[in-house]
Amino acid sequence: MANLTLVQAQDRYVERVLSCQTGHVRRVRRGAWHELAEWARRHGYDAQIVCRDADDVLKLEQAAEE
Repeated sequence: MANLTLVQAQDRYVERVLSCQTGHVRRVRRGAWHELAEWARRHGYDAQIVCRDADDVLKLEQAAEE
C-alpha cells in the first residue's frame, strides 16, 4: 500500500468494505479505516479528512447498489 496514490488508497478502502461478508462489515470497516488513516499520516495528509472522504464514497456506492 506504500506506492498508492490518494485515490487508489481510498478506492482500496471502499473495495475492502464492499467485498466483505455481511457479518464482518463493522470489523472490516474499522480495519480498513485504520489502514487508510496510517497511509494518510505517512504521506502527510490529514487522516480524518481522507478517511471521511473515502467513507462518503463508500456510502454513495452502497446507495447505488440498492
